[in-house]
Amino acid sequence: MIQSVEERFRPDPAQSVEQLLYPVGSNPLPVLDLLSQLYAIHASGRVTVWVKDKAEMQALKTPLKVVLLYNKEVSDVIINVAEQTSLDDVSGLVESWVRKWTTSSCPDVTRKYVPPFTVKGMPTGKLCPCHT
Repeated sequence: MIQSVEERFRPDPAQSVEQLLYPVGSNPLPVLDLLSQLYAIHASGRVTVWVKDKAEMQALKTPLKVVLLYNKEVSDVIINVAEQTSLDDVSGLVESWVRKWTTSSCPDVTRKYVPPFTVKGMPTGKLCPCHT
């Protein structure tokens, strides 16, 4: 499915310019949002999220809600923030979401508890011995 979302085509193969099959601006399909929610509900164990700043964290609000509130297979969540100056903003944002979600969500369909989550700066240095 992800391949068709990124697919390009030419309305008239002989003379037209190549276009996206599903351009976001003129045809805002919910496909990418649905895919991110599907990935979130099927995740298990530790979930790691990589964001640049608070704005990118905002874009992941719904998948994070799915992971923290509904997916019972997730043990913990790590949120890595690239911009060190955004750590407090991202942490505060996520904490406010969790407070809101836990007080306004139906306990019949949510987890009994929110898994632990950590907001930290992006790791620096070598990722593994092969990246020297």
